[in-house]
Amino acid sequence: MEKPTPRINSSLLPKYVDTTVRIVGKVQEHRGTSVILQASDKKPVTVELSPDCQIASEYVEIIGKVQNDLKVSGYSSIPLSENFDLDAYNGLVLASNSNPTIFT
Repeated sequence: MEKPTPRINSSLLPKYVDTTVRIVGKVQEHRGTSVILQASDKKPVTVELSPDCQIASEYVEIIGKVQNDLKVSGYSSIPLSENFDLDAYNGLVLASNSNPTIFT
């Protein structure tokens, strides 16, 4: 059985180094093969995109692995609604990390 993929924000990156995660954010800037996301806790996260990981909307969920430098190597992205509520999502991130047995 596969392990669940934790949902994180920028402050949780150090906890999940070398782990596949899900991070949601608003695209702030494209930089060649990477993007800067405003994560759900309003802080920037650099995502290095694989060739298969295309950004198709302003709000995205990235599935990727947290690197030692706290950048995320994105494997895939899921486009989200243009009116996505990052504050509500951040509440879910905090709850799921405070009570992991409920969310697995």
